[in-house]
Amino acid sequence: MEKQTRNPQQKPNGGKKPAPKGGGTSGARKNAGSRSGSVSGSRGERVRISAEMRRKKKKRRDAFIITVMILMLGAVAVALSTTVFFKASDVIVNNQMEMYSEELIIDASGLKAGDNMFTANLEKAAAAIEKQLPYIRKANIRRKWPDAFFIDAEYAETVLAVPKGGAYVYIDIDGKVLEIDVAAPEEGTATVLGAAAQNAIPGTPVTFTDEKALDNLLSVVKAVCDSGIRNVTCIDIANPTDVRIEIEGRIEVKLGSVSTVAEKIEFGKAVIDKNLSGNPEKQLVIDLTAQAKAFVREKEDPTQPTTPPEEEDDYEDRDDENDWNEDEDEDWDDGDNWDDEDENDGGYDENEEESDEEDW
Repeated sequence: MEKQTRNPQQKPNGGKKPAPKGGGTSGARKNAGSRSGSVSGSRGERVRISAEMRRKKKKRRDAFIITVMILMLGAVAVALSTTVFFKASDVIVNNQMEMYSEELIIDASGLKAGDNMFTANLEKAAAAIEKQLPYIRKANIRRKWPDAFFIDAEYAETVLAVPKGGAYVYIDIDGKVLEIDVAAPEEGTATVLGAAAQNAIPGTPVTFTDEKALDNLLSVVKAVCDSGIRNVTCIDIANPTDVRIEIEGRIEVKLGSVSTVAEKIEFGKAVIDKNLSGNPEKQLVIDLTAQAKAFVREKEDPTQPTTPPEEEDDYEDRDDENDWNEDEDEDWDDGDNWDDEDENDGGYDENEEESDEEDW
């Protein structure tokens, strides 16, 4: 009988590890259960994460849909408000001047019943009124809900008559042209000397041949209006260092440089009020060219006998040079302190002879 030999490299049991003794089967079951639990846990986590992602995606999609719907509804609302709803049914004018009728003002504005309350350009309408109707200085237009436009017109006042080509141009305090080709200035309008209008179109700002002269003129006018002085009949700006105004045709005020006009006019008003007290028809020449001083004298009356030639010549020389000394003029320092000696000796001598009003 042949004896079987075993290959020394051959392992018992075909290379399989022997089963552990005592409880090997239960250990294998434990390992299998552990692997099964871990697989189940990973799968559940993935399912949870996937569900969370789906919820977030749905939430974003819903937000997008809501946003689109809101935008669409807004667009529809805007379209309806500009085409169907919020239409004006009336245009109301607060008209306090007979020069322009309400219909004329409304026509100039371009506003009408049926215009949309939201889309109507009120600034453009106001500018159109001010240009087409020059005597309206400022047009204020507002929406009066629910369905009307309200126009409040502020009227311009004729302040100056500026020469142009043998006639005059009326302008207001802002330099806006009100009227052209005026033959003669009406009473209460100040005539401008020393400057002429170059371009004058009603409803637009006036232009001068010398733009600096226009700036000087408007500065003087503003200072006069702010001071409360009324009835200015003439403004002479021929020399910017020797500006003069005339009040009621009988009071001449020499202001000096245009750069100091504002404070001098305030001072001058106090001087005028002081000197006209008790005699409102007095004719005066007031020199304010010196800083904080007022030299005052009465104009001479042409109905009275004239002075001897030698005295008249001597007076005119001093007047031309603005050289009035303390014996001839009254000196009011800062509007408060009157020089008694000047008052007794100078420009307030009630017996002083009067002659022609000085031509300036």
